[in-house]
Amino acid sequence: MNEADLTTFGADLATRLDGDWTSRAVDTTERSINNRLLEAVWDEALAHWALMDFVQRDAAILHGLNGERVLLLHRPLARRGRHELIAVGLKPPGAAEDSFDGIDEPHGVAIPADPARAAAAVSRRLLPRYRVALERWNSTYGETPEPIAEGNDPSGPLRRQWARLRQRWGRKVQPAQGNTAYRSAPPALRRAR
Repeated sequence: MNEADLTTFGADLATRLDGDWTSRAVDTTERSINNRLLEAVWDEALAHWALMDFVQRDAAILHGLNGERVLLLHRPLARRGRHELIAVGLKPPGAAEDSFDGIDEPHGVAIPADPARAAAAVSRRLLPRYRVALERWNSTYGETPEPIAEGNDPSGPLRRQWARLRQRWGRKVQPAQGNTAYRSAPPALRRAR
């Protein structure tokens, strides 16, 4: 497989995955596009290294029906015929960097250049972890936070703190409940504050 075949490979792989998947080519020759991909990759290991330290001539993004997005890259320094590509899940669009605290990263996986074997590897090794992480992120951060009800509405800087807490922890923290982290802390820590 040569460098120009990644677009074709992505289309072949998309037809072999369960469900309806589509493939789109990505031109990574511009540094700005490469930087956006680097920020979107939900991986701090193999795929991050491949984008950060090597020039990717092209890439492909596979789109699933449930919001899944999988990026295909060439694997740098791979021996010919031995897992020449990388498949990695992409973060949800518009997600803040700190919104992934407590969610395990669905690391990218090395896959062979054969679409049938790659589809089996992606389905078995990447997609289950990626779907669990997406589901966990969507259940915590996917919905926009409700406005704080009147009467429970703190003013000034406290309003911003509550908004950040609610965005980070979902609807677990409410102004009427007080500082749940403070109440659940051991008494010695409460006195120290």
